[in-house]
Amino acid sequence: MWNIHAGSWKIFAKLCNINGETFSLARGAWEEGYEGDLVYDETLKALEESRNEYNQSLAQEGSLEEEDEPPSLDNIDLDQLFENNEDEPSTSNKNQLEETTTTTMESKETRVQRVNRRQQRKRQRRSSKDHDFELDDESFSRIVDQNEKSSGRASRKMKRKNLNLEVSHDCFGISEILEIEDPCSGVPLRAVKSFLSRIPDVFTGEDLVQWLRKSYGVDSNDEAVHLGTLIACHGYFYAIDEHVITLKDDNSFNRFQHEKYWPSKGWEPDQASYAIYLIKRSFSTKARLELGDYEIDNLSRLQRVLSRDWDRLVSTAESLSRVEKRKDKSDRKLHECQERAFWNIHRPMPGQANTSEQDMKKRVRNNRIASNDQMATMGPSERIEMKQKDIRRLELEKDALEKALIKPCHRFSKAIETLISYCDARERIDPLLPHSALSGYNSWSSRDQSALESEPLKWKNGLADLLRNQTGQEAFAKFLKSEYSGENLTFWLHTRRYKSAPVSRHRVIARAIYERHISDECQEPVNLPQADRRKIARSLESEEPLTRFLFDDAAEHIFRLMKADSYKRFLNSAIYQEMLDNVKVKLA
Repeated sequence: MWNIHAGSWKIFAKLCNINGETFSLARGAWEEGYEGDLVYDETLKALEESRNEYNQSLAQEGSLEEEDEPPSLDNIDLDQLFENNEDEPSTSNKNQLEETTTTTMESKETRVQRVNRRQQRKRQRRSSKDHDFELDDESFSRIVDQNEKSSGRASRKMKRKNLNLEVSHDCFGISEILEIEDPCSGVPLRAVKSFLSRIPDVFTGEDLVQWLRKSYGVDSNDEAVHLGTLIACHGYFYAIDEHVITLKDDNSFNRFQHEKYWPSKGWEPDQASYAIYLIKRSFSTKARLELGDYEIDNLSRLQRVLSRDWDRLVSTAESLSRVEKRKDKSDRKLHECQERAFWNIHRPMPGQANTSEQDMKKRVRNNRIASNDQMATMGPSERIEMKQKDIRRLELEKDALEKALIKPCHRFSKAIETLISYCDARERIDPLLPHSALSGYNSWSSRDQSALESEPLKWKNGLADLLRNQTGQEAFAKFLKSEYSGENLTFWLHTRRYKSAPVSRHRVIARAIYERHISDECQEPVNLPQADRRKIARSLESEEPLTRFLFDDAAEHIFRLMKADSYKRFLNSAIYQEMLDNVKVKLA
């Protein structure tokens, strides 16, 4: 029907009394094969109006009677109709229109139904297929803007063309935190009624996980939980019931941390602030504010380190406690939770990662990258000045490292305590001290053996002093043999001899030690962990050369066992007491 010649559309438009815009719309849509409902209905409506106008003009001329049905243009052969390309329609064409009116009106309804069924089948085929639409930037931005206006919420910034958005954990910053806490588009907050109390402004872990998946296109719950845990580890929200720095995908309640406690504020609390916090909690008699074991140890350590200002810290903590007691109960409890969550991040319990610490390798690498980028944009004179500053900085770092080498690893108070205990244990047998039993003794000028006979006095200082002496080894071996546990000392001595043996003899000695003390059919088995047993067995089975440190872990384990059990009983045994009495008599 719509196969119209290019030169005949004006004649058709004039015949049907259709303007050029309507006809161009219909002709272009049908030639392109677009069968949309909107264009189809508008085209039929335009043709129907043109047909009515044409019939009215014929009725006025007396060529169309009132009882005749109006002509239809649906089934007209347009190629034949416009064959003459005339401005006015001829009489034969009018007769042809009148003759075909009855037939075309009867089949009109059938054709419309057929077209509707065809369009319905096409729509079903479109809906059954899974289309992956690729939108350009302009179309995608327009769709996002329309969604923003309809929802009334602030849109998320989309940086990809496709609809499968990904989230990058490295670029998660303050803007994203503010977006999470947004009262309109963020995680939904609620007030929960507990036993005799009401908990305001909380959210569940499940709500946060679902919000992260929806907002940042996270594929799985595990990835969303991991991202939420990273946010919790940096102190942006905390759990209400449990003092754990993790996110749980359940109905456990969490609360956002106050902005002043955020680590992004760039301040690190000092030891005095932590001491005041622990002192305040020690004043309270409530069970939920009771100090943990590691916090008690930290408090005692801070008391030794800050002993000069301890009275001032205690008075400050007392004044702060009085101020907090005058607050409302809900505000006071909220402040306690926020403060405890803050210190759980900056002073975590043993075994948890401290996210507030700075990695020195990462810090140096970042400074180096920043300096290289800065050097690339400088002129020659600025580069020389920067290099001079770098040289001065390196000299200062060198001086600081040299001072660090001289500085002891232990604290000064701990080092003093260790030194005093060491001197007290050896003052009676030190020839340099005037009040010792060996005062005035010189091994270079005297042949007196009293110094060697006083060795049992040193055995009290530790198991290492006992085993360092040959007489002490024999006495300790005699005691262990009486308790049927001499294999521990034998194994320890064998491992020491293995370590000092030639490399060529290592495999033979190691095999002998393994067969005597470690294998399943050994004669003198020792109590070793399975990990150490498997490590030694794998080393013996391999063809690689053995190292001197093959039995170090096993020997250290046996040494700890003897020090914790057998050594203490040896000091109270009759064998050692007899030797100690003989030495005291000789030195008296």
